[in-house]
Amino acid sequence: MATGTYSGNRQEWRWLWALWIIAAGCTQPQLLPTAPLTAATPLELAQQQLGSGDFVGAAAAFSRLAETSQEPAATTLRNRASLIRLDLGEPLASAPNSGQAAALSAGMQALASQQAGPALAALLPVQTAALDPYERGLYLRTLGRAQLLNGEPQPAAINLTLAERFPLPAKRRGELTYAIWAALTQSGLAALVGQLKPEAPQAAGWLALLDLEARTGGSPVEFALELARWQSTYPHHPAQSLLVEELLEKAEEGQTPVHRIALILPLEGPLAKVATAIRDGFIAARFAQADPAAMPDIVVYAASAAQTPAVVKLAVAEGADFLVGPLEKPAVEALLAQGELGAPLLALNTTARQAEGSRAFYQFGLRPEDEAGDLAAHAWQQGARRAIAMVPNSDLGRRLLGALRAQWEAQGGELVESVRYNHDVSSYKAAVRQTFGMAESEARAQALAGVVRRAIAFDAVRRNDVDAVLLVAAPHDARQLLPQFRYYAADGLPIYATSLVYSGAPDQRADTDLNGLSFGDSSWALDLGDVALKHIFVRQWGADAAYLRFYAFGVDAWGLVSHLRTLRGQAEQTLEGATGTLSVDAGGVVHRKLKWARFVNGRPRPLER
Repeated sequence: MATGTYSGNRQEWRWLWALWIIAAGCTQPQLLPTAPLTAATPLELAQQQLGSGDFVGAAAAFSRLAETSQEPAATTLRNRASLIRLDLGEPLASAPNSGQAAALSAGMQALASQQAGPALAALLPVQTAALDPYERGLYLRTLGRAQLLNGEPQPAAINLTLAERFPLPAKRRGELTYAIWAALTQSGLAALVGQLKPEAPQAAGWLALLDLEARTGGSPVEFALELARWQSTYPHHPAQSLLVEELLEKAEEGQTPVHRIALILPLEGPLAKVATAIRDGFIAARFAQADPAAMPDIVVYAASAAQTPAVVKLAVAEGADFLVGPLEKPAVEALLAQGELGAPLLALNTTARQAEGSRAFYQFGLRPEDEAGDLAAHAWQQGARRAIAMVPNSDLGRRLLGALRAQWEAQGGELVESVRYNHDVSSYKAAVRQTFGMAESEARAQALAGVVRRAIAFDAVRRNDVDAVLLVAAPHDARQLLPQFRYYAADGLPIYATSLVYSGAPDQRADTDLNGLSFGDSSWALDLGDVALKHIFVRQWGADAAYLRFYAFGVDAWGLVSHLRTLRGQAEQTLEGATGTLSVDAGGVVHRKLKWARFVNGRPRPLER
């Protein structure tokens, strides 16, 4: 039951839109037939495959040609194949390491980890005149998305619309379309008139679409009619099959604002303290708005996992038009299995399953596995390729090791060894000795002494075939492990950790042992972004640092309610939150990019990512 309260017809216009399309003879874009491939040489055949959209075949053809070619042509062909495979999202055994291809590859990989600065720096030296048509399009797509991520929508719009001239894999078409729309809407029509290049093939259609949304955004009926006219005028525009339906849904949803939010949490039992922190963060964020009286009402329902389906029905019956919660994974899974809930829902946990076909079910969680994946992506972007993973010998450690390995190997990295430690002094020492191959070095010395039958002077030598350590450790464990690293002269080896390594409260004396270690964490934990509410929780409420990330989670849940529909499926659209940089994939799952810091003089110092 509730524990506290904090205070034209939809289908009609869509039928009008459909009828107008029929009357206007509007058709969906059709795939144009490709000319038959004819080539005098294998190289020409590979180029034709690339131009016709057979990227898999082209990559294989360039690889075969590289095997039978002499240098420097062989390197050029290998690099071409690697770029195509990277564009297709395939893991690479080795990325291009020379010339223009290396710069493009570095830019793509930096962008994949949402690092705009490194991506732009990598692309800056590229000489576009020397690129072939496919590489030119790849360059423009990568540059434009990096500019958009860097807060430069106008140049991004120019480069992204130019990229439509060139061949690209089918899986990248949607990415390009959404990036163009994000760049256009962030720039605004006035800033773009006369700026898009004449050679951009779809520029006129894009500007017309931007104009009609600006003119008719307040009226879904008018928007639907104008959109049908636009479709008739630009029947083969790429936005036809990827964006139009979402714009219609957005216009429809914009007419149904949220009035009453049901916040469903387990306020009793083992998760009570976590749930209470989330509740307080959610409600505080609502009252921190400029006009809190105009915000939706919040009704809090206390519910266990078993009670949640019934409580959801009760909340909807009592007038809730948006649901936030539950927190427990079994409850989320039960609601997913139930299907239609009667109102959109933002679950506060995630499952492996997504709500297929539903645009009213979203999932947002503070999953340690996501942090492990972010850790692997960050270490890769810092140049690490061969790494050792160190995790606690526990269920959590095994789960995070799996996430680390999956992300690391998907990037093309090699996990040389995985080490598990227990929570005692002898285990810390043994784990570090295993990490650096010290036991093997000593065993070789003992074997040699046995052969020569006399004692020999010997200093164990640590392995030097790794360039990073990926660490999962609580503060107490990390403070015991890092001195062991220094003992074995490994203090220069980069160590990257998850947020588990930081308590959330500065402790300069204790954390001096962590100097040099880098870790990812929430914005609030590193005192980044808008921290006014954080300071209220800490200074006025005396909030426990151990629960600060959950207060931040509640704050972000509130912020997401009004942005979910805009963010969904648009990778370039993000929300800067208290827990990190948030985005929403096409399946409704919220993803976080962490902020990064390094311990310096016992204190975390934020890094530019």
